[in-house]
Amino acid sequence: IGWLKTVDEYYYGFRKDIDNSGVQYILDSVVRALNRNPQRRFIYVETGFFYRWWKNADDLMKNMTYKVIQSGQLEFINGGWCMHDEANPYYEDLIGNMAVGHEFLKNVFNITPTIAWQIDPFGHSNTNPAFMAQMGFNGLWFGRIDYQDYNQRFNSQNLEMIWRPETSQGEENQIYTGVLYPYIYFWPSEQPFGNFNWDLQCDPAQDPVIDNKDLGFVGYFRKASGHYKTPNVMKTLGMDFNYQAAHIDFKNVDKLMNFINSRQDLYPNITIQYSTPRRYLEAVHNASSNVNYSVKTDDFFPYADGAHNYWTGYFTSRVAVKGNVDAQAGSCRTLRDSSLRNSNDSDFVSQNEQQIVTNLRQLERTMAVLQHHDAVAGTETQRVANDYVYQLHRDKELVHNTILNPILKETAQKELNITSDFQICDLNVSAANCNATASLSQNTTVVLGVYNPTNNDTKLIRVKVPTGNLTVVDASKAAVTADVICANSSDPTDCDLFFKAALPGHSITFFYLIPTSTSIQVTGQPAITPGGLFARYQVGDSQYISVFSDFTTYEFEDQGHVTPFSLKLNYYPGYCDSTGKSQNTGAYIFRPATGNIDKSSPYSNPQSSTIYQGKVVSQVTTKYNNAIVNLRFTNSATRDIQIDTFVDSIDISDNIGKEVVLLIKTSIENNKTFYTDANGMEMQKRVLNYRPTWNVNISEPAAGNYYPVNSAIFIQDVTSTARATLLTDRSQGGTSLRPGELELMVHRRT
Repeated sequence: IGWLKTVDEYYYGFRKDIDNSGVQYILDSVVRALNRNPQRRFIYVETGFFYRWWKNADDLMKNMTYKVIQSGQLEFINGGWCMHDEANPYYEDLIGNMAVGHEFLKNVFNITPTIAWQIDPFGHSNTNPAFMAQMGFNGLWFGRIDYQDYNQRFNSQNLEMIWRPETSQGEENQIYTGVLYPYIYFWPSEQPFGNFNWDLQCDPAQDPVIDNKDLGFVGYFRKASGHYKTPNVMKTLGMDFNYQAAHIDFKNVDKLMNFINSRQDLYPNITIQYSTPRRYLEAVHNASSNVNYSVKTDDFFPYADGAHNYWTGYFTSRVAVKGNVDAQAGSCRTLRDSSLRNSNDSDFVSQNEQQIVTNLRQLERTMAVLQHHDAVAGTETQRVANDYVYQLHRDKELVHNTILNPILKETAQKELNITSDFQICDLNVSAANCNATASLSQNTTVVLGVYNPTNNDTKLIRVKVPTGNLTVVDASKAAVTADVICANSSDPTDCDLFFKAALPGHSITFFYLIPTSTSIQVTGQPAITPGGLFARYQVGDSQYISVFSDFTTYEFEDQGHVTPFSLKLNYYPGYCDSTGKSQNTGAYIFRPATGNIDKSSPYSNPQSSTIYQGKVVSQVTTKYNNAIVNLRFTNSATRDIQIDTFVDSIDISDNIGKEVVLLIKTSIENNKTFYTDANGMEMQKRVLNYRPTWNVNISEPAAGNYYPVNSAIFIQDVTSTARATLLTDRSQGGTSLRPGELELMVHRRT
């Protein structure tokens, strides 16, 4: 929806210096062209743009639109607010994108799409077909799969298949799936048959050839037919933002089809007609009584369109945007949950229900926009990324001011008998940017409201504060054990407050942060004394961490069980061919320099480590020359360690892109096998240099083994129950290239 231009610019047609496209003109033109000829067909995918157009259409245009929808000439497929990315979104956000689009189509036209159309995303997740099948879709098409996979399918008549994603739910999620010929969704333009793109935006290199059996339009379809299992062949007639002058496209295709269909003497047994994927699927179904389709159970990651062109960089591109999207998605779900659950107990909610729904819907639609395959993917230009962040911030403020703050105020009035406004403070900003807690420095008590969107549980609460001179008490004024850690040496007022609390499920719990003359700030000390080889510190009831003098090697001990590991910040220098003749690393593609195609190099050298031993948490802060890494221990029975990485802006003044990775080394023997999650749903087995359903030849050992990590990546020891799992707070790319290693790309700049 936004890529080179912003969402608004693409819709209204602004910034023609960037791209000569305007979606509103496409819809105007297409609806009129369809009304001129009942044989014409057109499919529309992204409801977000259509919703904007429909709001501004006059009655005449709306009546014309109703007519072509009812006649089947204008058909909605996919129907999500956008064509979502499949590598980076969380599963609930995939559902949300489809839900807001389908809701509009159902409410306005009483239609529900039955065809899934993911022709542009750069790889395909097992979650997507499972969801599509559960949503009632009958078929799924896409355009991009690995070039080696495509060639093998092309030569074996396997461009169409039954995709039965390997999930815990079994065969109920299977769906008929097709890969577009030839490999992408453009107009027919394959040599030697000619270029059949008449669109106003395009300048065909040669005139169409239609009067020879071996060349031209018919030749194109004859060749394609040899790679499918039924006599039916489908080809897209379009491209990005085509049909702004739809009469030109339709008029030329009308003539071409009429000529071919009228000359059975030249083209016997051939019929060419306007169609849609739904109609095509019906024809395939009717002709498939004796056809056996191959079954696909794994996913289509990673995607490559050449030997050195692995589209695995976008798994991490614009990691800040990815984090923002994930954070706001959680807020959106929490707001929806809190408003629904307070509907019976809250006067505010019951009296403002319609406005709450309207404002939540706006945030949900913006969240849906951000699921686009050039939004959360991080492949948009910087100015478009800025616009995306602005939209998120705008709607976050809207729902905070009109929903969350009133609910918190009302609840605080009832439970605490106080009247107070509430603010949201993000963890990735300093305490100076959190006005609510900044007032602690002015000796002002702060009321903290914590909402638990899950069941009853004990949670670790973390809040930015400017000082350690405070105490924490609950609503009954009982003291709560807490720690304050101020690990930012450049700003002593940038501190983190930690405390644990038992929180009832789906409820708001209040705490007071009260300024005091005594401090709960945890004093830090050097983790290694000069000349020391290592030091051992208690970080829990029966937990210890040993820090070694290289500041990258550790031993974590829990109840006598010792787990050695190392943690480093490495990087891959990006491949750069200044002549432009070879594929460089970039927003989409991860391609390391020639000397690093299978291994990363040290990025930042650790300078010092500081240990903070608190009553609630303990933390080891390691400072690098351009990064900070925190290891945090919470005295958990699950032996978990929280890791924060803060990487400074990547310097590319040497004109070399850099892909920074967090590299964790353990003693686990995982036999070239690791597991990554699929959109936060189910784990997928990955094996180095291997694809389950086709023979792969990998010329980029690192990039070709990278996979999306939405929430988890783990390795499992093949001889024991030992497992190392890395959980993430946003989507990133990850792999395990060597025994016992977990590698996560945390930042990149190309």
